[in-house]
Amino acid sequence: STGEEITLDQAAYSLHRASDNREDRKLVFDTFWGAWKGYETSIGQTLDTQVKAHVFQAKVRKYDSALDAALSGPNIPTAVYHTLVDAAHRHLPSLHRYFRIRQRMLGLTDLHYYDIYPPLVASDRTFDIDESKALTLASAAPLGPHYLDLLGEGFAGNWMHVYPRPGKAPGAYMYGSVYDVHPFLLLNHNGQFNDVSTFTHEWGHAIHTMLSTEHNPYETSSYATFTAEIASTTNEVLLQEYMLGQEISDDERLFYLGTALEAARGTFFRQVMFAEFELKIHEMVEAGEALSGQKMSEVYEGLLRQYHGADQDVLTIDPAYAVEWSFIPHFYRNFYVFQYATSIAGGTMFAERFLKGDQQARDDYLAVLSAGGSRHAYELLQEYGIDLATDAPTPESPAESSHDCCTCPAASTATAIGARCLCRCRRFIGCLGC
Repeated sequence: STGEEITLDQAAYSLHRASDNREDRKLVFDTFWGAWKGYETSIGQTLDTQVKAHVFQAKVRKYDSALDAALSGPNIPTAVYHTLVDAAHRHLPSLHRYFRIRQRMLGLTDLHYYDIYPPLVASDRTFDIDESKALTLASAAPLGPHYLDLLGEGFAGNWMHVYPRPGKAPGAYMYGSVYDVHPFLLLNHNGQFNDVSTFTHEWGHAIHTMLSTEHNPYETSSYATFTAEIASTTNEVLLQEYMLGQEISDDERLFYLGTALEAARGTFFRQVMFAEFELKIHEMVEAGEALSGQKMSEVYEGLLRQYHGADQDVLTIDPAYAVEWSFIPHFYRNFYVFQYATSIAGGTMFAERFLKGDQQARDDYLAVLSAGGSRHAYELLQEYGIDLATDAPTPESPAESSHDCCTCPAASTATAIGARCLCRCRRFIGCLGC
């Protein structure tokens, strides 16, 4: 809309899909997914080959399914996976309610898939890398002095590549696989609040690595993904709570609340949708069905419609965007992505205990991180009170999460999908839906 020309690579897509100009958002989606559509067939063949390999390996090793085979190594019951999907399905009405609130707050007559990324309330605030460090240190205070000392050690070292560059890998990750060398972090910091959240997320992984190395020999220092993502998502929850606890304007408070709601959508519901897609395409191959890029787009479109309430007129899904599955690298990791959702459930439980002043919670949490790979991750979490094969750590229903001090329906919706309602922040400032 400004006449500016951009190169729409993956980093630019992540930035510009949140534009406050709706026509720009649609242009970004149409252009980006239009390009990926041209590779639908070839990427479909690649993923089909991967899925067939998983199914073949499971059959020759006498597993009940590819899912059973994938979870047998880390000794995770398949009930964890199915419980997660069932819980997400039960709470889709809460997610749809959030989308309706989003539509009203953005002042739109209808909601499309390209409308889910712009912030509910705009914020011009930017965060340089030094402020990101300061906020991470402040928000991690409930984790205790040793955790903060490890963060300080990491920040003082030259362990990060911070800013985007041409040819640099997109996204962010932590590499800590060399036992006697400190972790390394790759970031693509653009100065937005989500970049601060990514910063504290990746440092959660780094400190997990440092604690595991500190307390384990090489043989048991490598930890499972099942606990790895708890270390990162807990930091995100603590950052959100810290920002909401500051003396800030009503608009900025709404911005962080909207960010928290969006994090619940992106880290819980979206990851479960990915997990369900991955399970469906494996089950199709196990049933003897042929997969293709087009077939995968059809399956993915069906899930997009279900999770986003298309048949309830909540949000319109353009079929052209159903090729999004081809963009997700986690589908090549063999039932990996569901652990983001289980982690936000487990991490939120730990964070809630920290924020209530439960000193034992900190000790339990640090014990989980320090254990590394010395025990199976599912059993380790059970030992410290979190059983992810049950419904206990998943988001509460609106009826279970209502508060006498607030009758606003938006408040119960916020809590139901993993964020604090307005009345549980420093003060009640109004209704997200009004």
